[in-house]
Amino acid sequence: MKGYVQNSHIPAEHWLNKKPHIFPRPRPELTNGEEEVLKFLCHNFTVKEISERIGKKEPAIRAHITNLREKLHAKSLLEIVIITMANTWVKIDPRLTSGKNPFL
Repeated sequence: MKGYVQNSHIPAEHWLNKKPHIFPRPRPELTNGEEEVLKFLCHNFTVKEISERIGKKEPAIRAHITNLREKLHAKSLLEIVIITMANTWVKIDPRLTSGKNPFL
């Protein structure tokens, strides 16, 4: 059985013929604005804070976030951040996290 213990209610072919998980996810083509917004989202910045940092208005930032949701097939901001961090597309910069979340 290749190290798996079969449960009586789960057929053996589920364990033996399972497709391998493909990781990491291919990185989509992002614009410079989307890249910048993604970096700040991963560093726990709000839309208002990102707007102030980048120098764009909040509706433009929200448009970038909408585009990121579509390109990453994500349903929420949290999912965008999780997908990004799981695939290591953004490196956490300690200078951007000072005074924010102590766990980043």
